[in-house]
Amino acid sequence: IDFSAGGKTAAVAGETAAEDGTGVIYGEAGDIAVTPILNILKEKGPVTIKVGANAVELSTQGRAETVAEFSKDCSLD
Repeated sequence: IDFSAGGKTAAVAGETAAEDGTGVIYGEAGDIAVTPILNILKEKGPVTIKVGANAVELSTQGRAETVAEFSKDCSLD
């Protein structure tokens, strides 16, 4: 599972599966280092999450504020 934005990438080891019939993709990961992902989410512009051969672009709307608030309250890593 790869998070990317602004030429930076943060990879997370995990498992993925697609639901038959709907095409919904699920990802599961553990032991995640939060800081590299937050650094990607703080980038301006689109953030892409790639799971196997599938990719989705996250909205920029409200992302900066949400990440800033989470970072302030999060003591992980």
